[in-house]
Amino acid sequence: MKKAHLAGVGIAVLVTAGTTTAVASAKTGFGSEPTPAPGVARHLTGVSSPAQVQAVRDYWTPERMRTAIPAERVLPAPAGKQTQLDRMRQQQQLAAADAVQVPAQKELGKIFFSMSGKNYVCSGTATVSQNQSIVTTAGHCVNEGPGAYATKFTFVPAYDNGAAPYGEWPATSLLAHSGWVTKGDMNVDTGFASVAKNAQGQTLQQVVGGKEIAFNQARGQQMESYGYPAASPYDGKTLWKCSGVVKDDLTGRTTDQGMSCTMTGGSSGGGWFLNGKLNSVNSFQYNLLPNVMFGPYFGSEIKSVFDSAQSGGGQPLPTSTATSTSTSTSSPTSTSTSSPTSTSSPTSTAPGGAGVVNGGFEQGATGWSGTTSAIQTGDARTGSYRALLSGANRVTSQAITQQVTIPSTASGATLQLYVRTTTKEYSATSVYDKLTVSLGSTTLGTLSNVNAATAGYVLKSYDVSALRGQTLTLKIATQQDTIYPTDFSLDDVSLTTR
Repeated sequence: MKKAHLAGVGIAVLVTAGTTTAVASAKTGFGSEPTPAPGVARHLTGVSSPAQVQAVRDYWTPERMRTAIPAERVLPAPAGKQTQLDRMRQQQQLAAADAVQVPAQKELGKIFFSMSGKNYVCSGTATVSQNQSIVTTAGHCVNEGPGAYATKFTFVPAYDNGAAPYGEWPATSLLAHSGWVTKGDMNVDTGFASVAKNAQGQTLQQVVGGKEIAFNQARGQQMESYGYPAASPYDGKTLWKCSGVVKDDLTGRTTDQGMSCTMTGGSSGGGWFLNGKLNSVNSFQYNLLPNVMFGPYFGSEIKSVFDSAQSGGGQPLPTSTATSTSTSTSSPTSTSTSSPTSTSSPTSTAPGGAGVVNGGFEQGATGWSGTTSAIQTGDARTGSYRALLSGANRVTSQAITQQVTIPSTASGATLQLYVRTTTKEYSATSVYDKLTVSLGSTTLGTLSNVNAATAGYVLKSYDVSALRGQTLTLKIATQQDTIYPTDFSLDDVSLTTR
């Protein structure tokens, strides 16, 4: 719901693109994974045997549950949007409603997980699904957005003052929209966990039932939200509810809807219900708009994640390792032209040779290091893959790198890449988010949010003849400020010699 971000790294098992996993275990419910769905990120938790399931249950002692940190997201209010914030504040004041304590429900529960060596708590909902094993929660309760996935993730339905009448249900896989996993897009801050069967071989749905889920419903309706708020003045021991007519986020920053609600951290991921059906989750608050909870609109994007979750599938992403941005300063000549209509990717050569390995990204992370989770399907210039270095509504940096050699025998050399820049920044003249292309200690060029255009991919070409006879690190890096992210899509990177 609220928190700037949960920092850390700790991926248990990450399935690489195009693989199919089959783990035979009647106790956990693992089976064959179907074809991944585009735009959906799937993470296997490594819980694939009865012993591993029990290990997660054993980890969550009453003391660890009691001291788990309430996960939350608080976003800075968008600059220049005071009128809209005041209007939303007035709307919610007219419908102000404090959260009320309600009896525990078997379909609703608490979620416990670890991230970056710390234990956290969220809320979740057992959801009617094909595999009868899905828990719906917030995206930031399964993945940092962007960053590491949760570990030791377990769902405790009908939690009440420390009691777990239906047991604990460790997750075998976690799914979220790739927009959340790669750039923390608040519009899709929703996650799904597929949980293991219990010791009797029963699914979650067989034991507690589930709430039906609905998508693409009319906006601005009367809804109810539930959760286990654990930050002051609440203690996380019992279930609470808010209700009211939801209103659009008038700042334009998200497509979320807001509800007057006093719940705090720990209620993240708790379900919103429209006519009894799950239709959003507790996601975030603005720092200048207290007591208004926002939840993502359950449209086609989130539906695609749920469909993959309930069938066991998802779009796996490459391993991610964060890298800092370049600080070099020299600048050879560069030129820009509009994107041609070519449909072929640059020729790949062996690592260390003249040329760029996998410059079209069609082989996933092959040849690249750094933030390789940015390499994904969708909106590519050519082929199916591109690298998306993007903002995350917080200060962040990303980079992809690889070693290249420019032969001393070459008469000249040119580095080229295609970049598409899109931004949510309001200013067309002030630089807030930057992309830097460097080769070794030489900065070849810089782009920013000011370069955003609707023309699609633009060719950037750099003469690197002066660097002949050297093996250097090609680095393409971004630096983002706190709000209004800028996306830099990269494709068809090539280094040619003559």
